[in-house]
Amino acid sequence: QVAFFLSVLVVWRGPASAWVVMSVLTLQLGQCGNQLGEAMFDTWAEELERARPDMAEALEQCYFSRTRGGKLRANAVLVDMEPKV
Repeated sequence: QVAFFLSVLVVWRGPASAWVVMSVLTLQLGQCGNQLGEAMFDTWAEELERARPDMAEALEQCYFSRTRGGKLRANAVLVDMEPKV
């Protein structure tokens, strides 16, 4: 069994105390990695609702994109490691 979840957030204060954010693509391998990733993205989506507006914008720009309907979509690649599926 292989389980892997990798995600890195790089956020810093730039000029005029504005948040500077880099986009992140999360790689999730195996059933466990995919379950951990789903739980993390659910948590981050909940945090967006409670965070200060500047930090919420930074988190959204980093980990999510919006569909045409306005729903959040995780920036993630999910890989199933089971050969029979």
